[in-house]
Amino acid sequence: MSDHKMIDWQSAAITHRGNVRAYNEDAYVAHPEYGVWAVADGMGGHHAGDVASREVVAGLAKVAGAKSWKELETTCHSQLQAVNAKLFKEGMQQQAQIIGSTVVCMIASERQAAMLWAGDSRGYQLRDNKLTQLTSDHSRTNELIAKGILKPEAAESHPDANVITRAVGVAQSLEVDQIDFSIQTGDIYLLCSDGLTRYVAEPELVRCLNLPTCQAAVEELLRLTLANEARDNVSAIVMKATEADNSTTVFNYVADAESEDMTLLNLGDD
Repeated sequence: MSDHKMIDWQSAAITHRGNVRAYNEDAYVAHPEYGVWAVADGMGGHHAGDVASREVVAGLAKVAGAKSWKELETTCHSQLQAVNAKLFKEGMQQQAQIIGSTVVCMIASERQAAMLWAGDSRGYQLRDNKLTQLTSDHSRTNELIAKGILKPEAAESHPDANVITRAVGVAQSLEVDQIDFSIQTGDIYLLCSDGLTRYVAEPELVRCLNLPTCQAAVEELLRLTLANEARDNVSAIVMKATEADNSTTVFNYVADAESEDMTLLNLGDD
């Protein structure tokens, strides 16, 4: 394969309130034509968590249109910091109420890419049928696992299983982790809230990601999650990198704007 070839992104996204909750605190944004995708999982209850996740994806939607990799990366970070400051201020004005959200965001320009995250929403890469979790949960249980105090298989039943250690809006200072990597033709990526990964095991993630289209993948991921009696909101974005005609000069090429490759912005109303 020729490394000079541009990448054509296919992507699809889905969100659902799950089997139990009356409202959806998740939100997502997907701009395949600009190489920007993100999932946000709000916390703090109705009219707090849903507000926070909407603010996060609305801020990241402004990243679309960046003219260079550096601008894409810088704007992504600055938007997250701006949203953090806004949500933290609003929380202080409401008697220290938590108005926060996790976030996982992927940005890509041609074959250069990065994932940025805060919290326990995750980003995965499927390459040559090998699934790799590119993010690392900012959670109390993950800290205990890293210290050798807790076994991974015991994390779900731990009393602190729902405690996250980082999120947008919960502290005056926001630390965002980032991992940089190169795109290969045929790569498939998954961004999701923990409402998916708590109920669908990795072998099933691989099976779903190998379905013929991104739309089929997100629909099957949702079906499995709901079938497993998901009690949380669930959101997923699936993106596949294919080789594009390098005669195009746009930042990230999308072949058919009428198909599943359309720009998506969902504010968690489902």
